[in-house]
Amino acid sequence: MTDVKALQQERISIIHDVYDNKIPKRVPVSISLPFEVIAQYGGLDLSEAQWNPSLIEEAADKICETVYSDICVFSGSLRFPSFYQLLKSQSFQMASNGFIQHPEVVGMLPEDYDYLIENPYDCLLERVIPRQYKAFNPNGDPINTAISFTKSILAFNNDMQQCGIIMSKLIEKYGYYPYGFYTGFTEAPFDFLADQLRSFKGISMDIRRMPEKVKEAC
Repeated sequence: MTDVKALQQERISIIHDVYDNKIPKRVPVSISLPFEVIAQYGGLDLSEAQWNPSLIEEAADKICETVYSDICVFSGSLRFPSFYQLLKSQSFQMASNGFIQHPEVVGMLPEDYDYLIENPYDCLLERVIPRQYKAFNPNGDPINTAISFTKSILAFNNDMQQCGIIMSKLIEKYGYYPYGFYTGFTEAPFDFLADQLRSFKGISMDIRRMPEKVKEAC
């Protein structure tokens, strides 16, 4: 245990040195693998495991023994089926192989461009989300919307908590950097517009028919 704690202190030191623009003792190793990869590595049924994340603990432990990293190799998941099913999502759905996939669906119509450009937040909330998540209909059915939304948040928090418990155990056992992920991400505006709002087919027509609208929206 002493060696594990010493290793963890070293990891904290080198990662904080990187944060502080100092030359670290060595280069930190950051390898994190998603839920799906680890479930398959452990020979689990992916559909079953995503409905019960606690099933992945043994596989996650095994891969941490196999793959070296200064942060926890098991990175959990942000896309559990319970959350999406409760919201009746058409944007993210579980395929027959257990993977959560993003089908070719449209959340924003061509006539919505002006509203998106003028007030993107309101457009997303009032028009896009109710189309992509059929249980979200605050104007037409506010009671069931509130119930579905509450259930989805509880389900999401429960699934995340199960993964968090596993990660905490692995961080303690293997002496990983203990403060969560130290990386971030960004998304290209055009990619968001094409992927989540207009679909590949829709954006392909838009860039030919109304390129200025696409540019302004981005």
